[in-house]
Amino acid sequence: MIKNLEGSTTRASFLKSDPIVQITAGDAHNLVLTSQGRLFTFGFNNMGQCGHGSTKNLLVAHPVEKVKEQADSDREKDAPRWISVAGGKEHSLAVSDAKHVYACGSNQFGQLGLAGLPQCFHFSKVHSLEQGLFSNVFAGGDHSFALLDKDNPKVQTKSTGKMDIEFSPQLMANSGDPAKQLI
Repeated sequence: MIKNLEGSTTRASFLKSDPIVQITAGDAHNLVLTSQGRLFTFGFNNMGQCGHGSTKNLLVAHPVEKVKEQADSDREKDAPRWISVAGGKEHSLAVSDAKHVYACGSNQFGQLGLAGLPQCFHFSKVHSLEQGLFSNVFAGGDHSFALLDKDNPKVQTKSTGKMDIEFSPQLMANSGDPAKQLI
């Protein structure tokens, strides 16, 4: 059962045949991932963080049905199956079954990895991360993290050696052991 803002409840009928496998919350929006790889979002949507192409607040869960391969294009395509989702303060992240990262919402601090865009209203592929395959995403208030898949091909890295705010995705070196959990 889902309770709406007026206090009445409705049955989420999609849950009978497609159980929830992940729920994550941003500052005031929510993402729900089902076992069949469908993504539903709802909540406050002032920056497009729900990924439906507008800033209209969503009081009930809506499926994400369209994505963009290029954030600055008008062309949409059907949404892929999703394997991981995360919500930040005013942004959302998702990993497709092809292990590509998609993002939407506020990009004020570069948290979407979509250079040159202040915000994005649809889940859009993060092309600056195409050098890797990803298995999971995580979001803080105004930052994002994508975990490389264990079967990822070799990826070249570079280090600038300076402490600064990065507005484009940066690959972090690891100890060689696969990450088990991020907190």
